[in-house]
Amino acid sequence: MKVSVKQLSKDIAQEMNWTIKESDKIIKDVFSWIKKQLLLGYSVKLKNIAVFSMKTRRSRTVLHPISKDAIVLKEQRLPSFKVARSLLLLMNKKVKRHD
Repeated sequence: MKVSVKQLSKDIAQEMNWTIKESDKIIKDVFSWIKKQLLLGYSVKLKNIAVFSMKTRRSRTVLHPISKDAIVLKEQRLPSFKVARSLLLLMNKKVKRHD
């Protein structure tokens, strides 16, 4: 199941007794703030959910698979998402074994 921002706005509005417009603005502001922090080079930790950060992939030389020509790939900044261990355990329902 996928949850869109629109659906999230509706659910939060209903839960908090807000208008959909109010909840939509808050959600968009939060996502915008996360993007801004990542672009500034900070990581964003959402406790028990995940950590968002930016990683830099160094420039490198690769070979074209068909022509075998050398191609230089530029350095890239990529968003990274690491799931919190508690959420991972909850999703996979890890239970301690008693052997």
